[in-house]
Amino acid sequence: MTSSCTDYDTEFQALQNQKYLNWKPWVGENYKILTGKKLLIVGESHYNEITQDLNPDPAEQKGLTRIMIHGNGLCGHGKTKDNKDKPPHRFIRNIEKAMFNKSSINSTNGKTLWRAVSFYNFVQRPMVSLKHRPDKNDWKNGWETFFKVIGILQPDYILFCGVSAFQKNFLDEEIKRSCYSYDKKIRKKEEKIKGTSLRTKGIISIQTHQSIVTCIRHPSMSFSPKEWHKVINNHMPEYVSWLKSQS
Repeated sequence: MTSSCTDYDTEFQALQNQKYLNWKPWVGENYKILTGKKLLIVGESHYNEITQDLNPDPAEQKGLTRIMIHGNGLCGHGKTKDNKDKPPHRFIRNIEKAMFNKSSINSTNGKTLWRAVSFYNFVQRPMVSLKHRPDKNDWKNGWETFFKVIGILQPDYILFCGVSAFQKNFLDEEIKRSCYSYDKKIRKKEEKIKGTSLRTKGIISIQTHQSIVTCIRHPSMSFSPKEWHKVINNHMPEYVSWLKSQS
């Protein structure tokens, strides 16, 4: 049982029936009511060796993404029942630190973020272990699913946690088949942070709606929240100011 908003679940279920989605996205309880401030955070993939202990019940597999965010994000701070500190989830903590530009995150920060955002993994096929990487079909299928998901969630901002999805031309190919336009493409810059080339801000549009797209290094790797916060703040300063004001 998680606290994810279920208002979009009929549409998500349709995508699951059509084999686009394996796991329903997380949607924070405040996401739907935020006008002009909807942020979709895009992870990369689930790993069996990490998640098998988190969700052993096969009946709940379709809710794995929600279980991860609920347990490690929304409720991942503070103490356990035996008064021990909860073990940090590196990927989620680094996202929080980069969004708030803080070296440590408290429960208020975590709850503010995850109640306000949506989240899903771009690759909808589980990786066996951290040694395994998505193949070209995963990236290609990922972009097709991506446009289905943003059509439902209609985010104003999209934060990719990882740059691998932009390494090939799969996005350009899928744009041509979709109803969307890529008004401002994401391009590499010469400047790097810990070996990862910075990307410019992108803008994906459909009719009267547009989404600002930002890419950062995968937060589970060697990651500098302070440096990547500068990138996020540069691309979406109004959103960052609003988020900080909420906590």
